[in-house]
Amino acid sequence: MEQTVIAGIGTDIVDVRRLRRMNEEHRDRFTQKTLSQDEIALMPKSNPELFIAGRYAAKEAIVKALGYKNFSYTSINILNDGNGRPYVEDPDLLIRNRDPKESYTIHISISHEFDFAVAFVVLEKRSEPYRSTWL
Repeated sequence: MEQTVIAGIGTDIVDVRRLRRMNEEHRDRFTQKTLSQDEIALMPKSNPELFIAGRYAAKEAIVKALGYKNFSYTSINILNDGNGRPYVEDPDLLIRNRDPKESYTIHISISHEFDFAVAFVVLEKRSEPYRSTWL
């Protein structure tokens, strides 16, 4: 039977107005440094700043849940399932010094309201139970 524990939590809030005030060139550079190519493909044409802010908040929350950052934000690929719920593709790739008997799930929620985007992350670790080698 697998053992499951919460290994970390993180949250972040982003003021969308900061993105709206950026000139187009600066916003494009920020987007390229923050979003993966798959996320850029998902970005809506109308009001893309909400989408960018939500993904940025989510990635900041992931860093807080992990307790470190040894990767670029573009390596975190946040997609949506068939119901629109966000999920992190291949979360095990973000874990440093991972025991091969462990696997991770990143539960993520992203919300937008007018001028703010907020994200909350729960990092769940599953591992095989310890088995003694003693007779």
